[in-house]
Amino acid sequence: MSRAESKPPEPSIRPAVSSDIPGLLALEHNYSTDHVWQMGYHPLGEEVNIAFREVRLPRPMRVIYPRSQESLADEWTQAAILLVAPLGFVMGMPFPSGLRRVGQGPFPAPPFYWGLNGVLSVVGSVVTVLLAVTWGFRLAALLGAACYLLAAASSSALERRAASE
Repeated sequence: MSRAESKPPEPSIRPAVSSDIPGLLALEHNYSTDHVWQMGYHPLGEEVNIAFREVRLPRPMRVIYPRSQESLADEWTQAAILLVAPLGFVMGMPFPSGLRRVGQGPFPAPPFYWGLNGVLSVVGSVVTVLLAVTWGFRLAALLGAACYLLAAASSSALERRAASE
């Protein structure tokens, strides 16, 4: 097969990474079209038939992306911060709160809990993947949330116990 007849490379689908952002921002997000898709909704007794058909427009239409390209990266960063920061704050509080109470009475010293945190972080990530693959992400997320609630409750119990002594 000659070079002119060679097939284009197969596209590969992979998760996006941060180094993709400059290339995505450089894409032209606006386009022109002279066709649209029209959706037909047809109830047939207990069934519903939905069909799409291509319809030609009387003249080409310019579709403009609703956001400026310059603001996209800022909006993505802001959205990521708004989604991650509250969760990070709430999930990060039980460990330091409980760590303040240890090393007193029958509890081991703080280095023990740092080591336990490291071991359980590794084991927990492996177990989470296995749970998500086996029973689904929803169950894995619910069990993770239950573990964090248990840690928060344990911290509160330790605080009440320390206050009463």
